[in-house]
Amino acid sequence: MRYLTYRYSVLDDQILIKYGLFLKKELHIPYDKIQVIQHNQWFFLKPFNLEQVILDTASHSDSKSKVDLRVISIDAGQFIETKHAKSAGKKIPKEKDSNYSDNCFYRATTHDMKLFAATNFSFISAISLITVLIFQLFLNDKKSFESINHASFYFVISFLVGFMILIYIVGFIKTQLKYYKFTVHSEDTYFRISSGLFKRKVDKIPIDKIQNIVFSQNIIRKMLNITTVNVDLITENDDENINNGLLIPFIKSQLVYEKK
Repeated sequence: MRYLTYRYSVLDDQILIKYGLFLKKELHIPYDKIQVIQHNQWFFLKPFNLEQVILDTASHSDSKSKVDLRVISIDAGQFIETKHAKSAGKKIPKEKDSNYSDNCFYRATTHDMKLFAATNFSFISAISLITVLIFQLFLNDKKSFESINHASFYFVISFLVGFMILIYIVGFIKTQLKYYKFTVHSEDTYFRISSGLFKRKVDKIPIDKIQNIVFSQNIIRKMLNITTVNVDLITENDDENINNGLLIPFIKSQLVYEKK
C-alpha cells in the first residue's frame, strides 16, 4: 500500500511528494532546504540505472527531517544534485564512477580492510551478556547448579565458544561487505564517501560543516597502526548542533597526518 499511494515529482524548483490512502498529504521540498543528499544503490537496481536517494532537510520535526525516495532514476538523482548545488550557490562537477575518479582522497586497501574486520570486537558485549544470563540462571536455581555434571558444563562452555566464533565470522563478513571498495573523494566543498558490495552507498560530508576531527583506536588496532577517523558536524537540528559522522573507518596511522 505504501508503494501504491506514494508519489513524488522532481520539478524545476522543488520536489513534490504526495502520499496517504485515506488522509492525503503533500510535502513540498525546495532545493535550498536540502542539507545532505545520500545515494544508495542495491546491486539489483544497477542494471536498470535506478537508485535510492535520501534527502536530509534538517527539519525540527523528526518525521520530516529525512525523505526517502526509494526508487528513482540515476539521471533524476543527478538532477536533484545539480538543482541543490545551484540553490546553494555551489558548482558541483558531474559525478563520476567512484572507482575511477581522479580526485581520490583515500582508497582503502584490501589488506587494511581485512585487518579492520578482524579487529572488530563489538560482539564481545553480546557474548558477555549471554554468559552472565546463563550463569545467573544456574545461580538462582541451586538444585540445577548442584546437579550439573562435568559433561554438561563442558557442553555449555563449548556452546559459548562456538557461538562466539560464529558471531565473529558473521561480523567479519558483514564488515567486509559494508566497506567493500571504500573510497573518499575530495570535491570543492565536500567529501564524497562510497562503499558497499551488494548495496553501494554514497554519502557526502560538507567540509564547511566539520567542526572537530576525532581519531580513535582500540588496543589491538593501535598495535597494528590502524586508526578510525570521525568528524563532528554542525547541523541545524537542535541547539547543540553537533552530530558525529564517520569519515574514514580504517587508515594507516602514519597516513593520518599526511591526509590532514
